[in-house]
Amino acid sequence: MYLAAINCFLRKGDVALLNCTAIVNTSNETLTDKNPVSESIFMHAGPDLRDELQKLKGCRTGEAKLTKGFNLAARFIIHTVGPKYKSRYRTAAESSLYSCYRNVLQLAKEQAMCSVGFCVINTLKRCYPMEDATHIALRKQITKDIGNAEGEPVVPERQIRITEKPGIPDDASDEEGLEADLSFIGSHAFARMEGDVDKQRRLILQGQLSEAALQKQHQRNYNRWLCQARAEDLSDIASLKALYQTGVDNCGRTVMVVVGRNIPVTLIDMEKALLYFIHVMDHIAVKEYVLVYFHTLTNDYNQLDSNFLKKLYDVVDAKYKRNLKALYFVHPTFRSKVSAWFFTTFTVSGLKDKIHYVESLQQLFTAIPPEQMDLPPFVLEYDTRLESLECGVWSNVLITIAGTNCVACHRAVTTLTGMDAGGAESSAMSSMLAMASTYLLVLSSSRGSNGDEEEVGALPGARDLHGTGHAGMQDTSKFGPVASTSFTTEKPRYNKSPEKIGHEALSGAEERG
Repeated sequence: MYLAAINCFLRKGDVALLNCTAIVNTSNETLTDKNPVSESIFMHAGPDLRDELQKLKGCRTGEAKLTKGFNLAARFIIHTVGPKYKSRYRTAAESSLYSCYRNVLQLAKEQAMCSVGFCVINTLKRCYPMEDATHIALRKQITKDIGNAEGEPVVPERQIRITEKPGIPDDASDEEGLEADLSFIGSHAFARMEGDVDKQRRLILQGQLSEAALQKQHQRNYNRWLCQARAEDLSDIASLKALYQTGVDNCGRTVMVVVGRNIPVTLIDMEKALLYFIHVMDHIAVKEYVLVYFHTLTNDYNQLDSNFLKKLYDVVDAKYKRNLKALYFVHPTFRSKVSAWFFTTFTVSGLKDKIHYVESLQQLFTAIPPEQMDLPPFVLEYDTRLESLECGVWSNVLITIAGTNCVACHRAVTTLTGMDAGGAESSAMSSMLAMASTYLLVLSSSRGSNGDEEEVGALPGARDLHGTGHAGMQDTSKFGPVASTSFTTEKPRYNKSPEKIGHEALSGAEERG
């Protein structure tokens, strides 16, 4: 078409360094694609090129737009956008790629350019096969009998055909009349098309559409969101690392992690966040999976709005809801529990039984092995601090109980050991309670020999819990191994076994009670 009077040379190298009238830049619809060809052109052309591109307001697939070359050796830069390749839309992709080369050459002819440096109008992001793209680029020079006058591929079965009576065989006689015509109504492709879309939407609003039609409508809506998610640039949302895939749980199901603290709700586009969720989860949700949501150290700027969650629940496909087997809510607060209860009770259905509130990582590790979890560092630090805080509180409680009379000691130890047997989960707490139980029984025996109301002077720190006793108890907000140092300060005054002393102490307590 235009290459008849032009000599073509193949050259391997950087197109931005060519000394010719114009060079070709392959980009995306916003002309901001980051591929090796574009980055090299932007680097050599200087910052003025970016300002010039903002005035063009993008470029559609198959079109071409012209800018100056600025600091390049070439006088002009022709920007074009190649198609995205999918095997089932192969013919459409070929036609779009032909349009790219044709429009570039059209601009070259209009500007009377002497030489044009072409790059391969295709990037890895566009997924166009390199061999097919090269064949299309050189087709006009190899053969002359392929395609139409514009160089586009011709597919006979896709050409428009006009007949007098579509669908009726050629040998049908005219004598059959109207019956022959009516016999084909509803059997051809045009008659099988869907009905009035506006009517369907009105029926949906009125609740009169069938369940199958509703599912079909929902599937079409989800497919539109999925196509938009695959075409959108979501790198800014991905950089937040708020949603990622880790290992598998004890049942072999995929584990997806959501970090609430990494979601700046007020600073990001929530529609793009929804698109990113669909883009990441589409291939995960085809089989069974679990979600782990870390509510650790979140604040008002990280709280997802209930309207957004409702929209997310309505948009996603049925496979998301069917294959979600558990949602672990780690480090929840009272407010978050109340909000989750209202949301799962009054807004959505089928999700309430799948939510499991996890107070510590030890509980989470019973369902998901630690080596299968990729935990954020601040979650580990918070959980460790929370566990040490809990142990410190129990230490101070036990020391406080030690300052009471022996009957109260016995009741407190019985209560604490019962709690430990029923629900304590930390082995350190279990050891501490067992040690405290033995010591308090020994202490009660000592009191039984020296008087019922004897002050506990042998236990440092129990005399005054607000600063006059043991130095480690001056600030109850600082938690450490206070209980262990207090329990081993002095030895019992009787050379009897702990079991015998404890039995005697309990007998004496019952008599005095």
